[in-house]
Amino acid sequence: MQKESLESIKKILESLLMEEEILAAMVALNTGQNIFPDQKLLKIKSLGLWNTISVAVSDAFSIATKFSAAGFDKIYIELGEFEVIFFLINPSSLLICVVPSLANKGLLEVEIENARRDLKQFF
Repeated sequence: MQKESLESIKKILESLLMEEEILAAMVALNTGQNIFPDQKLLKIKSLGLWNTISVAVSDAFSIATKFSAAGFDKIYIELGEFEVIFFLINPSSLLICVVPSLANKGLLEVEIENARRDLKQFF
């Protein structure tokens, strides 16, 4: 991936983090590579949560790919006080956002969907 594209992706993720209820955002590729914004902007530092998410990513790719033919493009996983949302960008990339479990997901989905559309040009 070109450096300019990588920087543009990070800027999109950083703009998502401007939303108060988006605690973390990243892009995961089915190659195992993850793209994060500036680590200082992440509002969650829990290594346990990140380890759980990293284990779930491969499963999320499998599930999202199977169900994308039927029009499903989001997966929600509740992890205690957090909810992890996996948005399928394409079969090889996912936008992953962490929000509080009681967040107003309707409003957040609009912002996340806009980011997903912006990210599609890079994948």
